[in-house]
Amino acid sequence: MRRSVRPGESPTEAIVRAVVDKTGRCPEDLRPFADSIDADAVDDLFMRSSGNGPQELTLLYEGCQVTVEEDMVRVDEVPGTARSVRSSVDE
Repeated sequence: MRRSVRPGESPTEAIVRAVVDKTGRCPEDLRPFADSIDADAVDDLFMRSSGNGPQELTLLYEGCQVTVEEDMVRVDEVPGTARSVRSSVDE
């Protein structure tokens, strides 16, 4: 599944939205992106690059292989990888 990064959307926002679109899960059910990957570093790589940054970054998040390009995010589910399961049950 491929989707473009919307104007004004950070790369990490685009990643989370793309994973939600691909998996059909609610954003609240996903592990917070910043808990597993340095979100600021990902955003900085693409937002400051102006064509001079990396051409592509691939990472695993929530059982998906995510590839980020300058203005595009591609998500493929990876069979056999763990996904987090969050619960809103009160203790």
